[in-house]
Amino acid sequence: MMPQSVMTVAGAVITAVSLCLAIWHYNWGAALFVVLALFPSIVAFMKVSKIARPVWSVVGEDERIAEYHFDQLRYEATGVELAMLGTSTRVAEHAGLRWESVGDVLRRLRLRSVGVELPAGVVTALCLLLALAMLTVSGSGSAGASVGVLAIVSGIASTSNAGNAAGRVLAANTRVAGYRLFTEEQREPKTQRIVRDIGSVEVRDLEVTYPGATKPALDRVSVKVEAGEMIGIVGANGAGKTTLVSAICGLVQAQSGSVLIDGVDQAVRSETERFAMIGTLSQEFGRFQLSVRDSVLLGTPEQDVPDTRIWEALEFVGIADLVREMSGGLDAQLGVQWGGRGLSGGQWQRLALARIVVRDAGIWILDEPTSAIDAEAEEEIFSLLTRSKKERITCVVSHRAWTLKQVDRIYVLHEGRLVQEGHYDDLVTSPGRFKELFRQQFA
Repeated sequence: MMPQSVMTVAGAVITAVSLCLAIWHYNWGAALFVVLALFPSIVAFMKVSKIARPVWSVVGEDERIAEYHFDQLRYEATGVELAMLGTSTRVAEHAGLRWESVGDVLRRLRLRSVGVELPAGVVTALCLLLALAMLTVSGSGSAGASVGVLAIVSGIASTSNAGNAAGRVLAANTRVAGYRLFTEEQREPKTQRIVRDIGSVEVRDLEVTYPGATKPALDRVSVKVEAGEMIGIVGANGAGKTTLVSAICGLVQAQSGSVLIDGVDQAVRSETERFAMIGTLSQEFGRFQLSVRDSVLLGTPEQDVPDTRIWEALEFVGIADLVREMSGGLDAQLGVQWGGRGLSGGQWQRLALARIVVRDAGIWILDEPTSAIDAEAEEEIFSLLTRSKKERITCVVSHRAWTLKQVDRIYVLHEGRLVQEGHYDDLVTSPGRFKELFRQQFA
């Protein structure tokens, strides 16, 4: 919209200058007042723009929160959950309160704007009336009066349009500056080139403290894993497992220490370079209601991936037979929301794991990769991970002791600190945090 507003301002200035020249012949004082009539509205909109500038960040925050609440009602999984719990209206009320807040802020802004614009309008009207009066008393005759009336009418339209347009341009300055800053930061190509050959990952004395926290989420933790190894990361809730894997992915900022991949600090790599090395499956995996093919291919930015690779990934996670039974096979629509095939939680998780398989990055980070899968299928998948581990570096976060039997090394976290490490057989027979965590599973 800005080019149009800029042209409106330019047109208003040209109109004012033209009117000034036309009237100057009859009365130079009237001509000056016509020009002066432009400035009150422009100054007023400049002030309004300055008043409004800090308001938009507040309004934007409330709008985002309101939209988040509405999204919980719109999305199938959360919408069904809230409906069954009978608390949908509560979420809608939270959204409504935010929208009311937005309305209150905008109403207050409008009142302040009127307080600025009204005096400016009065001053503009006085300038134009004075111009008309000067033309009338100057004795310029009917021609001068006609020119004066035409000038005043044109002046009113010109000043009104100029003020509004100038206000829009000035109000947009901050947004345009922010947009330019954003686009400058995003100049790096977003297309990843998956890195498959990774020699080592090393975490050195890493310390991470979240804003507002009184103690570190990770306190000088060190971990090292070589190509072909599979490690396990365990600990109670809040022990620092998620923070550790997030740090390896480059998703959190460390206060001290470093994460090195093939000897290079992740901090010096771009986001695209970091992510290209890693395939990660979190507990909050996406249940993308697309076709089977499209859902699996979300795991890789590569184009023209052959169907054979997709089938290999589906075979790896043990869901290929189910897909073959579906009408359409790889083109079958997933999710009842769009009239497609409904899947169980475990089947959705297998599809999420298939995305990591087809991605085939050099580092796999799997956070409870089989939490929704039955024990028999879980054992099968972990056997496949173990047999194929030589092809990558694998980090598994797990709460099930038996899944860790085949990993090369286990790291035990407690309250952000690394308290134990070793092989399953050694940890299970030694006193310590590992044995405390899994005592009930050993019984």
